Amino acid sequence: MLIFRHGEYDTTNRTPLSSIMFVNGGTHTGTIKAEKVIKDNNYDFEIVFCTGTDLSRKLKLPPPSPKNMDIIPLLLKDANSVDACFTFTSDKVHSNVGLWAHRVVLMRHKVFAKLFQEQDELQYLVRAANEKDDKTTKVESDAESTCTVTAEGTPTPSPTTFTATTKSETLSLITKVDKFSLATFCALLYYIYTDEVQLTIDTERFAISSGEGSLVWRDTLTGKIRDSIRWHPIDPTSPYKLKDVTWDELLEAADHYGISDLRSNCLTKVISGMNQSNVVGTLFSKAVKGTEVRVAAMEFIVKHWGDFFGEGKTDPFVRYRENPECHEVLIELMQLRAKS
Repeated sequence: MLIFRHGEYDTTNRTPLSSIMFVNGGTHTGTIKAEKVIKDNNYDFEIVFCTGTDLSRKLKLPPPSPKNMDIIPLLLKDANSVDACFTFTSDKVHSNVGLWAHRVVLMRHKVFAKLFQEQDELQYLVRAANEKDDKTTKVESDAESTCTVTAEGTPTPSPTTFTATTKSETLSLITKVDKFSLATFCALLYYIYTDEVQLTIDTERFAISSGEGSLVWRDTLTGKIRDSIRWHPIDPTSPYKLKDVTWDELLEAADHYGISDLRSNCLTKVISGMNQSNVVGTLFSKAVKGTEVRVAAMEFIVKHWGDFFGEGKTDPFVRYRENPECHEVLIELMQLRAKS
């Protein structure tokens, strides 16, 4: 038995197995040292079973990650370069929290590109309407009247000249998200930046802020706009951490923002993860759209018909009796059952 970890095989744990060990339900018991297979706080290893000390075929190792890929996660949490902020009106716990990102990264996707374009057009109209009522006030920089905010949230004096401006001029920076929670959007952003899925959210990997104060400051040299904000307001050691994102939730977000490759990945996970306890809920979930999931859920129920509708079984649809789609779903199930 070989343990594949971190891009190489651990030959010190090479143990030949009997060719008949797994015949008729045979088993093999082994020990894997946790410290040898942990990478980035996750278990990362594969097990290769072989009946000899040498492998019968050459195993293809995964290609090493490009060196520049190490920069991307750093960019995601860089509070000094972000220029787009998302707030979450439906997330009552984190409604005052802003999640920051980079326009240039998000605009690779058509939905985000259209969103930012519409915001820019709206901002232009607002500025044009307010030209005669200029509310900006120039403030010379000094230690008392002007300061910048570091990534740690510590105010520091700045030698730069700023312009204090009203909130109406920052519409293009702030986007309200009504449908998704902070956790779900974090998972979406993480995939957009890294092409990796993380359902457990580590807030230290993101540029997250909370609003403090009413003024917005524009740096006249760089054009950057900053609110009076505090970075990283969510304590990573707090027991009230972001809840893990489900595949259903991430599928809905990927579908909404047109991230097709992520949608395909989530769709596969949702379908493969169907079981007797969740398939009915998946069938009625507003988060899960598309005929693929609906068909897969119905086929699962028909295949396990006795487990759902056998004698003495509790009505699996009792929670959805008032759902307007319940009758239609039951008719489709019976029709599919009749064909099988």
